[in-house]
Amino acid sequence: METLPPKRAAVLAFLRDRVEGQGMAPSLAEIAAEFGFASRNAAQKHVQALVAEGLIELAPGQKRG
Repeated sequence: METLPPKRAAVLAFLRDRVEGQGMAPSLAEIAAEFGFASRNAAQKHVQALVAEGLIELAPGQKRG
């Protein structure tokens, strides 16, 4: 696996921290707010890239999946 870009690595760390600390993943809106993204779409692109890298899995049909 290649090294992740710094922002994507930070998003991954944020996701892991939230799941470990609160038992559920943050919403796309929460990710966008945390990183100052202009929209949830930017957060979704980072999440989808992490899925494509095999670093996270999405639970189909579930919010915060």
